[in-house]
Amino acid sequence: MGLCCLNIELSSSEVPGLDGSAYPFVQAIDAGGFVSCGGEMETVGGMSVSINHGDGRRIELETASAVGLEISYSVDYSLLGGASEFLDLKLDEEAFRREIARARTFAITGHDRQTLAGLDGPALWTSSGLTERRFPNEFVRHKILDLIGDLMLLGAAVEGRITIVRGGHALHHELATAIGKRPVRTVLS
Repeated sequence: MGLCCLNIELSSSEVPGLDGSAYPFVQAIDAGGFVSCGGEMETVGGMSVSINHGDGRRIELETASAVGLEISYSVDYSLLGGASEFLDLKLDEEAFRREIARARTFAITGHDRQTLAGLDGPALWTSSGLTERRFPNEFVRHKILDLIGDLMLLGAAVEGRITIVRGGHALHHELATAIGKRPVRTVLS
């Protein structure tokens, strides 16, 4: 959402899960409002990173002369009785609000194909049980939400194109670690 100076106070030891998406937080930020702090935002640029695991998992970042962030993400749950999903998008605030923020987290519990068969259809397993999906490809959208959150831990905006196949938090953290060792540039926000 373009925020670089944000204080969050919690009354518990963990951020509440709410509905499993970022949308309630978007609503809270909108309701509270925000103003420019006149500060500077660091951005990561001018590099290439490629991490490729032998099992098909891979993540690549290409930032040469990029402005903004593009993400190409694919997941495959077919071995667990689920579906393959793909999304390619240019991420800006509007795309985040429209395409990503409402995507909820999901759980794959056990390896029972009968239980996982619901992954193909319109249903989604959430912490509150089986529910209708908000998007036909809600799983990959939530994986992109996870990626955004994991990269925010860098404290700098990433510009470029990220391509991910069979990703997850561990692969996102590998990319963040590789980026963290690279220089950043500062721009006025």
